This record gives sequence, structure tokens and C-alpha cells, in this order.
Amino acid sequence: KIEAIEKMMKRSGKNLDELVYSQKVLNPEEYLKLKAELMKVPHRIFDLKEEIPKDILNLVQEETAKNYQVIPFDLKDGQIYLGAVNPEDAKLESALKFISDRNNVNVKVFLISPEDFSRLVDQYRDFAEEVQEAIKSFRTTKPQEEKRYTPLESSHIVSSEDAPIIRLVAG
Repeated sequence: KIEAIEKMMKRSGKNLDELVYSQKVLNPEEYLKLKAELMKVPHRIFDLKEEIPKDILNLVQEETAKNYQVIPFDLKDGQIYLGAVNPEDAKLESALKFISDRNNVNVKVFLISPEDFSRLVDQYRDFAEEVQEAIKSFRTTKPQEEKRYTPLESSHIVSSEDAPIIRLVAG
């Protein structure tokens, strides 16, 4: 079976990850477990309908999540649980430090599948759409009051002679 997979890799020009997830040459869940074991990192498999709470999702900005292929999925015991498609990526280390410093917590990284990442990162869009809908709803349900300015009567105007004096003392 290994030889057949190697031939497929050569023919298609794809690496093993791409073959596993696009061609299903191996069971993706078993492959993820094996890869995590070899990398000595924990792994996480998500249910198809699993949703990440918005407050957890907001721990990492969408742009950062997409750029480094990471997604926060839990926060407990002072740690952000972060799923990463490529936890061995050298560029990820600086992003992890930034995320940790920004949120004042430690980060625990889990290997996740590209399919899970793709599905979960769409939740940022869903959240943004909810916010946009809420803004539209607010604008249509509460007409803005017209601001009116009334001129001050001359009796309300204080002359500079009558205004209180503030002295600054250099010390």
C-alpha cells in the first residue's frame, strides 16, 4: 500500500497530506492520529456541526487564523486551546507568542485536519454577518433623531470678565 501511495504522490505532484484529504487514500481520522503521534502533539477531531463560542473565536483575529491556519476552540485553566493545520510551521511560533501575550494566557496547540479548519474558520464570516445584521436591524428599528441646535440666548453667555479664572502654578 505504501508503494501505491508513493506512486500516486509522484504522479499527482501532491504531498501525503493533500492525497489523504483530497483522494482519501487513507482514513483521514486515522492519519491525523498517526501524524499527531509522530509529531508528539495532541490532536483534535471536530464534529461536523460543532460550533465555537464567539468569545473564544474572538481570541484570535480572523486574519491571523487564516494566515497561520489556526483556530481557537477552547479556553480553560488559563490556556487557549488552538487547533493548527501545521503545528510544526516555523512561522507559527511568533504568532503563538503574540496570541499568548495579547490574551495573557498560555497556548496549547492541537493538530487538526485542513477540512476541520476550513469548516471552522467559516464561523468568523457567520459572526461578521450576524454583527452586520444586528447593525442593519438597529438602524431600521430606531430612526435617528434629528439633531437640533438652539442658539444660546445672550443672557446665557458669560463674558470673559465673569468667567472663572484658573491659575496654573509652576512648581
